[in-house]
Amino acid sequence: MSKILVLSLFISVTLHLLTFSYFNSNVKITKKPKQSTTNKIVPVGYQQIKYVKLVKPKPKVKPKKIQKPIEKKELKKKPKIKKKIQNPILKKKEVLKETKKYIKVPPKAKKLNKVLPKAIPKVNTKNIFEQHRQLVKEKQKLKEKIKDLKEIEKLDKQTQSYLKLYGQEYFTYSKETKKYLNNNLNNIGRITQMYLRYPRISIKTKQQGMNIVQFFLYPNGDIKDLKIMNGSGYETLDKNTIKTIKLAYKDYPRPQEKTKVKIYVYYSLR
Repeated sequence: MSKILVLSLFISVTLHLLTFSYFNSNVKITKKPKQSTTNKIVPVGYQQIKYVKLVKPKPKVKPKKIQKPIEKKELKKKPKIKKKIQNPILKKKEVLKETKKYIKVPPKAKKLNKVLPKAIPKVNTKNIFEQHRQLVKEKQKLKEKIKDLKEIEKLDKQTQSYLKLYGQEYFTYSKETKKYLNNNLNNIGRITQMYLRYPRISIKTKQQGMNIVQFFLYPNGDIKDLKIMNGSGYETLDKNTIKTIKLAYKDYPRPQEKTKVKIYVYYSLR
């Protein structure tokens, strides 16, 4: 029995201690609240919390400029201009005189019809057509010149040197004469050099030079207007060239038209 009592006491004591500890854990600590500086009441049982007020910085204010009082200027009053009061009613004669000064009467229609056609200059349509034709002809001539120059470049140097004597006159000739000159000038110069005989006096004196000869050759083989365009500087040589051409022209190739022939005649002692 003693053992049972001891156990019962032990159990009862342990139970009391457990209940006491449980209640102490749930009971909150109570302290006297302290007075806060912010006049706010803190609830009982909580720790004290400090509240701080945030203060915004004041903006800097610029000092205002003191404005001077504006002095009122005395405005000068403009003198009033008195308008002349016209007579509201005018006589008929006075009104007509004033209107005639500013209004111009237009001329009659008949006068205008007579004046206008004289002012407009008449255009001659004939001159315009002639100018157009001339431009077309000039373009054709330029095209023909380009063709002729291309053909001259294909020729040998001797014929080119003969054709330079003609200059711009060469382009005025017909196609037949151009063909004749391109094909036969070299032969004419070669034939004259074959008939050429050097005079004895010029050999002794050692005379040398060149002649440029011009003449017209006809289809029947005749020659006219034989001239020396450029002399050699020696009379004997110039006379000898004329004699040689009068002998050699019979062997020249005959043209289909009257043609002007220009060639060189050379005198050189080797």
